[in-house]
Amino acid sequence: MTFCSCGSSSASDNSYIDVIKNGYLGEFDDVTVDEMLTNYLSVFYDSLTWDVGTTNDNKVIVQLHASAVDKELKFDDTDIQFTFLDNDVFQVSGLKDGTLLTEDTKASDVAYFMDAVYLNYYMKKINPDENAYSERLNSINATSCLYGASASYDGDRKNYMNYLKISRWI
Repeated sequence: MTFCSCGSSSASDNSYIDVIKNGYLGEFDDVTVDEMLTNYLSVFYDSLTWDVGTTNDNKVIVQLHASAVDKELKFDDTDIQFTFLDNDVFQVSGLKDGTLLTEDTKASDVAYFMDAVYLNYYMKKINPDENAYSERLNSINATSCLYGASASYDGDRKNYMNYLKISRWI
């Protein structure tokens, strides 16, 4: 999995960041990307920053960088990158998880990580009743969390891959 460097974001880049932060991954349309990731990462990190960059072929990348400044237990930094596939649709395209994974992360590891983050969210926020969050997660395609769209996207959130004519995950 390729990981790109992002530079400092400018005011004009905020619209890209806002699409990701306020958007939804896969069929998880009851919690924004920002709320879900902040819920999970703030346990390990006290600094979460968003930046924008571009790839060599001019694709827009938005990155969430998490670092531990004042936390007693220090983890390596975590970076999660999203690549825009069109104006509304994006994919999770990079992950360096300082709590679990390495730079040699495979797409299946990213799906596992993102599903675990959602599980954590539902266990803490939705309902501590095991059956309630299990039913919610069992109703969703596990790999759908690799793709997302803006809050205003009106297409089929279950079938991003069909919409984008993508034949593989990442």
